[in-house]
Amino acid sequence: MLAAAAAGCDDENEFNDDLVNVAIDVGDARGEELAIMTDQELGPQPEDISTAMAAMIVMTIDQGEIATAQAALPNLIDAQVVEFANRMIDEHTSHLEQTQNLVADLGITPMDTAVAAGLRNDAEAAIRELQVAGAATDVVYMRTQVEMHSAALTVADALVDNVDGDFHDFLKDTRDMISDHRQDAIDLLRDL
Repeated sequence: MLAAAAAGCDDENEFNDDLVNVAIDVGDARGEELAIMTDQELGPQPEDISTAMAAMIVMTIDQGEIATAQAALPNLIDAQVVEFANRMIDEHTSHLEQTQNLVADLGITPMDTAVAAGLRNDAEAAIRELQVAGAATDVVYMRTQVEMHSAALTVADALVDNVDGDFHDFLKDTRDMISDHRQDAIDLLRDL
């Protein structure tokens, strides 16, 4: 009986590992697409234009994370997933405010980009998926979090490479925040 239980546990762990690996691969692939677009859009621009574009991209990441967590929360069951969703709302709301304050201090108006539009579309797709996830909402939310944070991390790397000046250090800190969120999402999804 113990052997059967252990085998069942191994099967579940393998399923979770496969789910995590696929989510990372999907997110990384999407991130690479968006990073190429980031290089094309921001690379040839003067510093103030690149900063304005980067600001909109960062704000879009924050807004997508907030909206996705808000969509998931009413149907989440696992206490750790609920805590993670609330953390995403709190930390991305705070980061969004920091971004808005920084660009205001710099006298820059955020400028929309195809990258920001792509990130908005990705968040909207995740929300649509969550709306029909039913009892699987915890797993679907954490999978989308791994995907979204993997993509955002690659985009953040591209932003750091394409923006200089006062916004550069802020982007490095943003990248670190996204990296932390991604790792926590991976760990949570693996444990579900």
